[in-house]
Amino acid sequence: MTTGETLLVLLCGLCFAIDLYCWHASIQFIGPGLATIIGNFQVFVLTLVSVLFFGQKIRPVFYLSLPLAFLGLYLIIGFSWSTLSADYRAGIYLGLATALFYSAFLLTLRKIQQTQQAISFFYGLMLASAASALFLGLMILFSGASWQIPGLLPLGSLLCLALFSQTIGWAFIANSLPKAIPSVAGLILLLQPALAFIWDVLIFDRPTSLLQWVGVLITLVAIYLGMSANRPETRQRPQEQ
Repeated sequence: MTTGETLLVLLCGLCFAIDLYCWHASIQFIGPGLATIIGNFQVFVLTLVSVLFFGQKIRPVFYLSLPLAFLGLYLIIGFSWSTLSADYRAGIYLGLATALFYSAFLLTLRKIQQTQQAISFFYGLMLASAASALFLGLMILFSGASWQIPGLLPLGSLLCLALFSQTIGWAFIANSLPKAIPSVAGLILLLQPALAFIWDVLIFDRPTSLLQWVGVLITLVAIYLGMSANRPETRQRPQEQ
């Protein structure tokens, strides 16, 4: 591996480490449901990067999806920003930072795959994950936090997170998305933020009004429209007579 490729892997790991830090900190302030929904705003970041730097054509529906997403977000958090606590506002900012750094992680991971086409997707992901673990370890070291896992239940949770979410989940996504119909794949991926919010309400008793549920629905629709905005238009082949 060349010096440039090594630096790219380190950058990818750093972006993923900051993404994980921001997401987990956001969860502490605003809960897993809203933190996951805001984190999925990476759809809009990636689309804007594709337009500005790669000259990709997008569908006009994107220009509707962006304001629609923030309208939904405002319905969830309320229009009076000044009445929110400092921690809640910090959670919103950290959620948006999650979307930004997750987008950077995906872009650098894609670049790694392009520069090392002979390697598998999982090998590139393994390198990025190892670099991410290194940076997260350094964060713990310099912050003075403890490395100790407080009990068997947290240990089991971490093992399940590593096995099911980070390993099996990524394997299913990597192998299934190229074979799925784009519209179906987009709807399936929306299950993550949707279920995260529902479970936040059911498991952690998140207080949610009808207006906030409307905001959740609007935001999810906007994210779906953002996903579909950068897909090439498909033209139906004329039937042979």
